This record gives sequence, C-alpha cells and structure tokens, in this order.
Amino acid sequence: MAAPKGNRNAAKGHMWAGAIRRALAEDREALQEIARKLVSKAKEGDLAYIKEIGDRLDGKAAQSLELSGGFEMLKSANELTDDDLAHIATGSSAGVATEAEGPQSLN
Repeated sequence: MAAPKGNRNAAKGHMWAGAIRRALAEDREALQEIARKLVSKAKEGDLAYIKEIGDRLDGKAAQSLELSGGFEMLKSANELTDDDLAHIATGSSAGVATEAEGPQSLN
C-alpha cells in the first residue's frame, strides 16, 4: 500500500545520505581514502570490516523466517470459509473458529 499523496516522510530519512553526498562532492579523494581504510582494517582481520566488504560486494545474506502452523495457512482468499474469516477477524490463535467465535459473536 502506497503512502498518501503528499506524504514526505520518506524524504526525511535521506537527510544523512544527502549530507554525505555533499561532503564527498567537496572532497573527491575522501571516498577513496575511506575505502582504503576499510580494506586495510579487513586485511588486519577485523571481522566487522570483513563483513562490511562482503555485504557491499555480495549483498547482505537473506534472513530466514521460521513460520509456525500447518499447510492450512496456505489458502487463497477466495478459499476461506466464514469460520476462517471470523477466526482472522477475532485474532484467535486457534486453527479454526469455534461455534462461539463465529460471525454472530462479532456483532
């Protein structure tokens, strides 16, 4: 879902990046110097610097997610029953809504 028209919240997060870009534009050798220091620290065996280089060159490793529940969670929206929808609406942790949790209790 996209942000409402006129929302400027995302632009606020780029102030730091803009400041760094301006500073690097003023000092064209700074980025090369920083990169050399990064490589030097990695060569010394500092794992944080080694990880940073790996993340920059190969991309960060994908995070794994552990999901609980059975295959019944893999239904498409048009396959859900009224009981399934009532369960979702009430936020119940049970697998299927019981008779007492059915749609009539939502009114």
